[in-house]
Amino acid sequence: MRGNLKVILTHPFLGNYGGMLQAYALFKILSSFKENVKIIKYEANYLPVNFRSCFRYFKQYIKYLFGISQNSYQVWSKLSIACKFSRKVTFLSELKLAKLTRNDSFVVGSDQVWRPEYCKYLKSTPFFFLNFASKEQRSNSIAYAASFGVDTWEASEDETLIVASLLRDFKSVSVREHSGVKICREKFGVDAVRMPDPTLLLSCIEYEKIMQDEKRVGGGLAAYILDESLQIAKLLDVLSCSMNMRLIHMMPRANASRMRERLDMSVSRWLRTIHDCSCFVTDSFHGCVFAIIFNKPFVCLGNTLRGNTRFDSLLSIYGLESRMVSSGCFDDILRIMREPIDWMKVNAIRESERKMGIEFLKNNLT
Repeated sequence: MRGNLKVILTHPFLGNYGGMLQAYALFKILSSFKENVKIIKYEANYLPVNFRSCFRYFKQYIKYLFGISQNSYQVWSKLSIACKFSRKVTFLSELKLAKLTRNDSFVVGSDQVWRPEYCKYLKSTPFFFLNFASKEQRSNSIAYAASFGVDTWEASEDETLIVASLLRDFKSVSVREHSGVKICREKFGVDAVRMPDPTLLLSCIEYEKIMQDEKRVGGGLAAYILDESLQIAKLLDVLSCSMNMRLIHMMPRANASRMRERLDMSVSRWLRTIHDCSCFVTDSFHGCVFAIIFNKPFVCLGNTLRGNTRFDSLLSIYGLESRMVSSGCFDDILRIMREPIDWMKVNAIRESERKMGIEFLKNNLT
């Protein structure tokens, strides 16, 4: 007879490196407690919500037809082998058929699971507040480093009342940003604590195991830009010339000369690139996280569309607020890149954060 199951519930991966790695890290930590853990293998069938996403999914489908794209669970290769998944769930109603017992519980998070804007594909904001689970299951469940993405609650008043009722059933609630603590208290009447993203709970050694078979990158200026514009592209070219470093684009480019640069990187290659580069430019939250983990000089380009409060909270914890620029000004970026970082101080804070996160999980799940 199997023991009680801990089910990790997060967004479908959709090629999201940070989403994949935070789920992997949470799985590894919970498994180290000798817990029976699974990740819900959720691949939603939904229609894109606007023209921009329609174009993106159409392009992805064409790439898939011509055999130059992989699904999310293939892209992260080694990680998927190391984890246990539920059977594939396509519709929300199927979660009730996932062979869960009343003594099983959920770990909700991390990533922006509590941002209504990012839950439109579900047509159900309360989903990640476990509206499909029994009250008993919710009472054994926790939220770990769940994120609202922004510093305001974006849902309707009716949804707010539903969410508040659901969240009060949780055994314990933690959020990823300082602003999330305030939202939980003021909007839902729930006391939450801030906890580090799951990726920050694993040591560098754990990530080096994933990338050990990857060919070394050999320095350079790596750029992981989710929302690249012509202005940013030009800025990166000028920056690489000024620093006398080759520019490594980490996002696929249709006009790249080499085929491998037109395709999505594997997670192991993505990690290797950040690990080996000389310096790093990104507009990604998890890009910043792994620059911190690997002690890489970095500049964070503010990304208002995706939520700047995530960067503000992360960087303030490590005393690295000055590493973020919102203007995209070349002079600011070059100056910041050349400013030294006190990595001894940063690593001491990271170790303290890591212990805090693990202690929270131990106290609330084991």
